[in-house]
Amino acid sequence: MAVDTGILSKLTNKTSEIEEALRAHRKATVYEEKLVGMFDDLNALWNVAKQELDSLGLADLCADADDKFEAIRKTARGTRPSKARLKSQIKQAATAVRALKIKVESQATPQDYPRLKVRADSLKDDVLREIVQEAFRCWKIGSPRACIVLSWCAVEAKIFNTYRSKWTIAQIKKQVPESDRKEIQVFDDLTTVSDAYLLRGLRDARLLTPTEYKVLDGVCNTYRNIAAHAGARKPISDAEVSSAVENMIAFLEKSI
Repeated sequence: MAVDTGILSKLTNKTSEIEEALRAHRKATVYEEKLVGMFDDLNALWNVAKQELDSLGLADLCADADDKFEAIRKTARGTRPSKARLKSQIKQAATAVRALKIKVESQATPQDYPRLKVRADSLKDDVLREIVQEAFRCWKIGSPRACIVLSWCAVEAKIFNTYRSKWTIAQIKKQVPESDRKEIQVFDDLTTVSDAYLLRGLRDARLLTPTEYKVLDGVCNTYRNIAAHAGARKPISDAEVSSAVENMIAFLEKSI
C-alpha cells in the first residue's frame, strides 16, 4: 500500500508554527487576523489529510485527530477565542497527529518487509546490497514492480560476476550454447544473452541445484517479466513481491 505521510508532517509543522505564534501573542483572546488565518490554514490542511487517508481506506484511523481539530476550529471561530484553550488544544492535536502518523506508517509497511530488509542489509557484497536496498525503498513507498526489477538487477549482476570469475569466453560458449555467437567477444556481451539461458548454464555446471534453478527461472519468467513489461495483469500483491524478493535474496546470499 502506498501511503505518503508528507501531509501529516506538514500538519505537525503547522501546529508547531501556531504554538510559537500563540506564545508570542500577548493577549488572553485571539482576534488577530494573522493568527485567525493560521487556524483556517490548519483546518484546510487537516481536511486535505483526511481526504487522502480516506482514499486509501484509512478513514477509521482519523477519528481521534478529527475530534482534536474540530475542537480547535470551534474555539478559533468562537465569540471569545481563548489563547490558553487554543494552546492546550493545539498541543493535543499535535500529539494526535504524531500518533496517527505512526499508525499510518505501520499500515504502509508490507508484512514481510522488516524480516526481508534485515537479510537485504546483511548481504556481504557492497554493490548487490546497495541495489537491493534501493529495491526495498521502492517497495516501501508502494512501487512493487520497481522493487522486483531492481532486485532482479542484483541477481543479474551476480550471474554475470559468476560467469566472469569461473570461465573464459570460450568456455562460456561451450557451457551456454546460445552464447556461441561471433558478437559475443567480451564478458559485457553476456548482457545480450537471455537470463534464462545463463541460469540454465549455472544449473548444468551444478552451481545451482535443480530446485534453485526452477525457482529463479520462475521468478524471471513470471514476476520479473510482469514487472518490467506492460500488460493487463492485475497489480502484483505484497505476498507475491515477498515471495519473489525472498527467492532472489536467497540466491544473492548463496556462496558460489
